[in-house]
Amino acid sequence: MTGASLTRYRRLSTTLFAAVLSVAAAGCGVGVNAATQQQPASGNGAVVTTGYLAARGLLLVESRDGNGTASLIGTIVNTGQSPDGLVGVTLSVGGVALASAMEVNGTKATALELPAASKTQFGYGNGTVIRITGLTAPLSTFVTVTLVYRTAGSGVVPVLTVPPTGIWAGLGPSPAPVASIPPVPKPKATAS
Repeated sequence: MTGASLTRYRRLSTTLFAAVLSVAAAGCGVGVNAATQQQPASGNGAVVTTGYLAARGLLLVESRDGNGTASLIGTIVNTGQSPDGLVGVTLSVGGVALASAMEVNGTKATALELPAASKTQFGYGNGTVIRITGLTAPLSTFVTVTLVYRTAGSGVVPVLTVPPTGIWAGLGPSPAPVASIPPVPKPKATAS
């Protein structure tokens, strides 16, 4: 080999090595189980699809007074041609089930109706509230939430707990009413 052909050989081998290395490195982000496809749940809310129902943006907004209550907020999109209903929400913190109650416009509800081909929001000041009591999970932790539907079945998803501040201000449950003491009336002046 001459000096010129040795130089060409080195350039060619370096180029081929760089090409093989770039293809091998790019393989880390390809396929169903690629690390880039394994994103954790974000602060924008959890998502779970059960049949034709997609629950999106699920978050637990804790109360301002730290009394163990929280509101589940989110949107359920019914992509089906038939109505359905959310008939139950259960939470589990460390294996302990928590109580929940649904309210629509201030009235206790046994189901949140989900009309066909529509979206239904809850917890955004629209009168539909899913209130959780007995929540002991610290802020910024995940709680296992099960959404139970009338016909679609149930979906289980980890949901993040957040404080009622920033973009979630005003979305958590209202604090318990504080008893107020009425003002003492001023004594009336008497004529002497």
